[in-house]
Amino acid sequence: MALGAIKAIEDTGKKVGVDILIGGFDWTPEGIKSIQDKKMTASIGGHFIMGAIAIMSIYNETHGLQHSFFINEKKHGFELALINQNNVAKHLSFLQNDQINQVSFKALIKLHTKNKSLSSIN
Repeated sequence: MALGAIKAIEDTGKKVGVDILIGGFDWTPEGIKSIQDKKMTASIGGHFIMGAIAIMSIYNETHGLQHSFFINEKKHGFELALINQNNVAKHLSFLQNDQINQVSFKALIKLHTKNKSLSSIN
């Protein structure tokens, strides 16, 4: 929606990032490029990690492993991250890294169980 709003604003002759600030949610590649191009101000995201936490929780539960992914067995606290002009390069490096597809969830399960913390991606 944010990208559509940018186009609509530009169609009126206004300058996005100057006349109107636009932010997005979900770190789409197009949205991040828009931040690089100084059109979109920021994007909140990182929620794709929640899916990984869910899978690790299911694995732990089915294998009888202790974990603390959830605050009270029903709710998980999770920090999202903001991408803006100040950190877009750092996040692009992370998101475009081919190794992200090779993450071992079993290793993360063991790491989380040992360290008791895996809720921030910053």
